[in-house]
Amino acid sequence: MILDRSELKLFHAAMALIEFEGNKRLHIVPYSIKYEPPAPDDEAELLDAIFHSPEVLKDIAEHLPPQTPRKVADLIQSWQHPLTGKFTVIQLGPEPLFLGFDRAFAVAGITHSIASVVGKFPAAVDTVLLPFGRFIVYDAYLQTYDMGFSERMKAMFADEAARCKKEGLIVRDGRELAKNAESWMEDARRHLEEHERHQKELEEKDEMPEGCHRGALAGLAPDERERAAKAASDAAFDRADASSADKLRMKLLGKLSKKGQPVHALAEQLSCLSKARLQELGRALDLTRLSKLRKDELVQLVAEALEQNPRFDEVLSICFPEEFRAVRDAVAAGGVKEFDLEDPKELHAACRMPELVGLGMLFVSGTKASFALSDLFMSQAPSLDWDGIEARVQQGQRIFDHIGAAVYLRGIMLALDANDEFGEGLSGNEVIDIIARYMQAGYAGFAIMSFEGDPDELYLVDGSLCDSCYPPDGDSEWTEGLLLDQEMDPLIEDILDGQQGKEPRPLPEGVENDADVEEWMLRIPEVQELRSYLDAHVPDDADDYFFADDVIEEFLYDMRFGMPGTNSIQHYLNILDEYGFVPTEAVLTQLLNRIMKMMNAVPIWPNNGWSPIELFHRNPEKDSDIQIDTTRIV
Repeated sequence: MILDRSELKLFHAAMALIEFEGNKRLHIVPYSIKYEPPAPDDEAELLDAIFHSPEVLKDIAEHLPPQTPRKVADLIQSWQHPLTGKFTVIQLGPEPLFLGFDRAFAVAGITHSIASVVGKFPAAVDTVLLPFGRFIVYDAYLQTYDMGFSERMKAMFADEAARCKKEGLIVRDGRELAKNAESWMEDARRHLEEHERHQKELEEKDEMPEGCHRGALAGLAPDERERAAKAASDAAFDRADASSADKLRMKLLGKLSKKGQPVHALAEQLSCLSKARLQELGRALDLTRLSKLRKDELVQLVAEALEQNPRFDEVLSICFPEEFRAVRDAVAAGGVKEFDLEDPKELHAACRMPELVGLGMLFVSGTKASFALSDLFMSQAPSLDWDGIEARVQQGQRIFDHIGAAVYLRGIMLALDANDEFGEGLSGNEVIDIIARYMQAGYAGFAIMSFEGDPDELYLVDGSLCDSCYPPDGDSEWTEGLLLDQEMDPLIEDILDGQQGKEPRPLPEGVENDADVEEWMLRIPEVQELRSYLDAHVPDDADDYFFADDVIEEFLYDMRFGMPGTNSIQHYLNILDEYGFVPTEAVLTQLLNRIMKMMNAVPIWPNNGWSPIELFHRNPEKDSDIQIDTTRIV
């Protein structure tokens, strides 16, 4: 909502008087015996000074000119305790809300809606909230910040708004604001002072090791740190991206360049596919005895099968989601999608265009690229159930992502268990086919393995464990069926022994894939605590923005194993030494406590994805004598 004409007149009258009387006391802009509206920048500075000066506001309210209208005087009286600070503006249902001071505020626009003023949600703003009768308004100035909020942060804001709604902490009435703003401001100041005092005490106790300094990210709140680190990472990526654009273009031209116009003939497009991809396509068409055929025989057989009995719904259902979207885009464009390779964005988009199992191919000539669909497919496209096929494609990605997240969390698991948990009713063979397809495309961070002595079981093994499981000749090519029959690696055997009797840890809430698991681990409080400590102790020759993250990433990688050699404090001190951080005796105790707390809080594979502290609380009688804050629980 916005103020109506009469409300707007009252607001401007009160604001003009506040500005005139405030400037007489603060001298922010040139003084005049008659009120003259300041320039916008000057007015913003003046209002900021007034509303951050409680004594000035009180003096104005007590010494208003005698001719001041009653409504204006009452309004100015209610403005003696404004709510000043930073807020996050989000959309909750039909109304925007300002999150701050552990509450949510429903704020009315002045002459324009809040949505049109902030531009997009969520938005970070610095402003002053004022009571306006039954409504809440702002002081006509919103200083906005372009934060580039991540999806995770947006979800956190939505959760905060939902909490405020559930607990009755959405403030809509200006009278409630006028009554409580002073105490809310006082609470915020007290919390800030306590935080600053606590930080100062830590700094005074903490002797900086020689060759270290307090990094640029030290002391920042998690969201502020994330924004600063992301900005530095994006800048580094942009520099690398600019220097690699020409290399990327040459790589694309060298790999895909073909003379002349795009070829639509199905057999010619199929001939561009690998033999493994042709076999996969043949199986989708129910063809048999494919393994002994030469590539030219496969091309002919698959082309004839498609021409005689086009089953493009089956072919599309084994696409990856980005492949499926590429097909739909090309169909909508009439069968050909064009790319200008001199445009960096289009160059990257062209590089991501995959082979589409006989439906379409990418052709490059000079600085132009064309993604073309076959004539046969285009003739059948209008009759296909696109939404139904897309649902199957999305199901395949969802199953693969969930299984990948579980393997990342647990290290190793039976394929049968993965199917039971995440197969969504598909058969074991269907789920294995989905996994194999992603593996052949290079997307999987894990492998499918069978072992000598246990040939009837298939295991899904995290990629970190696979290096020691490749055949002795070092050939990491996936064989037919993606199975590597070999002797079980001792490390995998130890992890499986540790998992005995421990139920698998379910995926944390909101986790959909292995990248989400990694993000979730970074949000573990004990991980954040150690990272914050490292931010404040950066070696002089290390980058402020990457040192702590690089160390934490290596710690997390090793801690997941939960095995001898990776569960000792000395191991992590050695890692720190490699990064140039050598703790002095004065800081060693603080550092060791933080490392041990992180070790206890990070999920480990022998615990089937549970952290030591989680497993301890689930079975306290087994380790009741262990001090969980100083000792790693195994």
